[in-house]
Amino acid sequence: MLDPAQRLVIREVLDWLDRPAFAVQRDGASDFLYLACNSAYCAISTLNETTIEGSPLSTGFALGESERLAPIICSVYETGTRKSSEIMLRWADGWLCQSISVSPIRATPTGPILAVAVIADIADPNALRDPALQVAENKLHDFSELASDWFWETDAEHRFTWISA
Repeated sequence: MLDPAQRLVIREVLDWLDRPAFAVQRDGASDFLYLACNSAYCAISTLNETTIEGSPLSTGFALGESERLAPIICSVYETGTRKSSEIMLRWADGWLCQSISVSPIRATPTGPILAVAVIADIADPNALRDPALQVAENKLHDFSELASDWFWETDAEHRFTWISA
């Protein structure tokens, strides 16, 4: 882990970014641990600087999402070169990021410290929903409230495919 002076330097580097960002470092052969995060990250997450330090990467993401991010982080860890990726990731709090950038920011005896920054806007998942789907859901909701106790679906030949009871 970082001493307080190192943590402050990493936090200042992360705060320079205008997007949510966090720093990770490899723990053993398989997992990455959070070292620090910036204020933009804290603003959208239930995690903060004190709760994030030492937590595994999976802590900040929805179930299975950190496994999708890990190969990108591993690639930067091994090559030492920055990498950006168009990848939709769901964070533990339900927010989505659309694109990330992973950069080495400091070398240490135990390996590089990597900064992971969101480079595309983070969006509320409800804001990304397909507008046509939202309209269809609203129509179904309105119909179900106005209709009798029964409603149904038919196929192209007007045969019943589903009936509510």
